[in-house]
Amino acid sequence: MRPPDIDGVPLERFLGFAKQWPDMAELWNEQVKEMVLANFEVRDGKIYRRLTIENHMKILRAMYDQKTSAMLGSIACPTLVIIANQERDNEESRRWGEFRREGARLAEQALKHGRILWMDDTIHDVPVQRPRELADALLSLAD
Repeated sequence: MRPPDIDGVPLERFLGFAKQWPDMAELWNEQVKEMVLANFEVRDGKIYRRLTIENHMKILRAMYDQKTSAMLGSIACPTLVIIANQERDNEESRRWGEFRREGARLAEQALKHGRILWMDDTIHDVPVQRPRELADALLSLAD
């Protein structure tokens, strides 16, 4: 989960790699480029992360250590859990799919006012790939 060392990489080189990220090539356009770059600082034609790797790893550790499933039952407001689901035809993908399905089942049981929305054939970055569907799903919470 450690991010790569990219500080000081020339912007065009970084963008060349970013365009080739898994599942990103088919989505790449100027708007996606802007969204990706919003996560970084660009100075003197080079890319820099906004968060140090050390702090990034601290956040990941805190997320890993937090027992989210134990907190779900205390959520009292309407809750929508959106699951980006893109299963590939390999054993690792099937295992991750099983984990996601089990996690969704447990979340649905624990949430008093919650529901699960599966977004099939969707990458991790739901707002990039399915902005309209995501907006509609969020608006449905207000109904």
